[in-house]
Amino acid sequence: MIGRTLLLIAAVWVGGALGARPAQAWCRMTTSAREPPAGTCSTDGVPLAWERRCIEYAIDARGSKDMTLDEVTEVVHTSFGTWLAVECDDVPPGLDVREASRNSLCGRAEYNSDEGNVNTIAFVGDWEDREYDPRAYALTTVWHNTSTGEIYDVDIEINESDKTYGICPPVDGCTDGTVDLQNVLTHEIGHFFGLAHSDQVFATMYWTAEPGDVDKRVLRTDDIDGFCAVYPPGSLPDECSFT
Repeated sequence: MIGRTLLLIAAVWVGGALGARPAQAWCRMTTSAREPPAGTCSTDGVPLAWERRCIEYAIDARGSKDMTLDEVTEVVHTSFGTWLAVECDDVPPGLDVREASRNSLCGRAEYNSDEGNVNTIAFVGDWEDREYDPRAYALTTVWHNTSTGEIYDVDIEINESDKTYGICPPVDGCTDGTVDLQNVLTHEIGHFFGLAHSDQVFATMYWTAEPGDVDKRVLRTDDIDGFCAVYPPGSLPDECSFT
């Protein structure tokens, strides 16, 4: 069976401070159909993870209304590279992720159990028509085996119905309402690899960000610990196929 998990990064800070509850630190996405409250870990289901080493993704050929396809492609490469540069006990996890030779022609999250699939990254202009949370910058759908937790396919949809994306200054970010695409994608790619939201405010996988924020471009210890827990060295097969 295939399940669908939807996670988002909110476009505004919600509810102010988190209060005095204990920090949950990094969390993993699971096969549970119930999304836990923001900032808490799911205690139901089997944790999700890719079980193959080589993974291919494609960017929707229609690109973004705000950025050129080349600019988007470079940001996607950089955002994936941030995670793939992680070392666990001085050893890389062994994941090999590459862009497909052709752009995707699919602007919607979907999984075909009897046909070919592509891990798509697409900008979405009809966000609310799809009944997605209007506060969200992006939404990542992780298609997985609901018994084992094996990830089969991941689609990242970016909300550009009422948001402007760009590449913000690396230190101060943007102050004109522009959303930094690398900030958003680095967070969403954490979901791509099976991480859920963290309760650590400064973590890349924390669940909210201000529009011009660039802090999520850089992984924190909490993010790295979570990634290494999902993909410890030697956990992936030696064989590699992008098919």
